[in-house]
Amino acid sequence: MTKFQRKIIIGQILGDAHIEKIMTNCRMSFSFGTNFQEYALWIYSLFTPFCKNSIYPVLVKAKEKCYTNYRLKTRTIKEFNEFHNLFYEYSPEKGKYRKIIPELIRSEMCEIVLAHFIMGDGNFGKDGRVRIYTNNYTLEECILLRDSIKTNCNIKCEVLFDRIGKEKKDQYILTIGKTELKKLQSLVKPYMHRSMLYRVGLNKIYPPSKLASFFI
Repeated sequence: MTKFQRKIIIGQILGDAHIEKIMTNCRMSFSFGTNFQEYALWIYSLFTPFCKNSIYPVLVKAKEKCYTNYRLKTRTIKEFNEFHNLFYEYSPEKGKYRKIIPELIRSEMCEIVLAHFIMGDGNFGKDGRVRIYTNNYTLEECILLRDSIKTNCNIKCEVLFDRIGKEKKDQYILTIGKTELKKLQSLVKPYMHRSMLYRVGLNKIYPPSKLASFFI
């Protein structure tokens, strides 16, 4: 595993990707919405060395409609064990693992990690702010992420209260304001799939292209 691949993995775990423990080793698991097939294929191209199969469609049945999601699972190998040990904590109360933010993020955070984090959980608002939806993390973990982004990426980032969750716990998000937007765009654009650039306020529209030209 290269340093570049390691950074991608960390960024994806911070967002929507999961590390699943199967017996003694682990694998990465991804799920992509209906409109994100091209992004899913791009992620697969980055993880091809760790995969036996490509992405596959899954028909999801909702109350009034059906839609297609795309899934990707890597091979179950020891290389992913480290990431499960770092980013997951077992909760005896719930009888399952919870994703956490390890102190190691202070040294691992960089523009590559941030780019993949935003592609997973970020969005751009009409007010010119980039929001990263960290609702499942604790306030202390959000502060750790904020400080790591400020220190390692030189991007001012704030923690804001978002809502009260299902378990009656306060939930928080990260926000990056207008004054930091140009700096942020310049920093993360080289590492983002171009269909996801709208999440930092850049043009979402791009001409049709083959997978080989998805890289920016």
